[in-house]
Amino acid sequence: LQQHPPDLLVAASHGRTGINWWLSGSVAIETLRMISIPVLLLGPAARPFIAEDTGRLNIHNILFPVAACPSPVEAARQFQDMMGDIPARLSYVHAGEKSVESGQLLELFPDLNVQPGDVVSSILRAARQAGADMIVMPTAGHHGFIDALRGSVTQRVLHDAPCPILALPS
Repeated sequence: LQQHPPDLLVAASHGRTGINWWLSGSVAIETLRMISIPVLLLGPAARPFIAEDTGRLNIHNILFPVAACPSPVEAARQFQDMMGDIPARLSYVHAGEKSVESGQLLELFPDLNVQPGDVVSSILRAARQAGADMIVMPTAGHHGFIDALRGSVTQRVLHDAPCPILALPS
């Protein structure tokens, strides 16, 4: 991958978390952390996004969680460059407590849906409410000791995500 980087890596994952992740690891997540290309992650609960009868892309609703870090602006630009004019509804969500950060994000994303509570639970709840066919996650790797222990937000969302996750490294 380092010698011949593709434009996109597609990887299936068991979506391990907690002690299970510590004992068994995750090739998909470790690869995501080591490369700087978009990765489409298919977790254990992800439903298919290709129509079996036609082979067409079956993505109508896309959830895009945003926070101040990593840059949602750069990730949104990268996603637009990748997907072009895909005919899908794009919903932006800020997961976590309403704060100064979400106020600043509202200036950039006027239709931003602020979901209070735990970040991972809020993203998963928003994905289900939106009927998301894909979650686009800007990623920045682990943040500190706690993330190193429990896994990144992307990794924890992957465990229960009802659809594929497109991880866009910043």
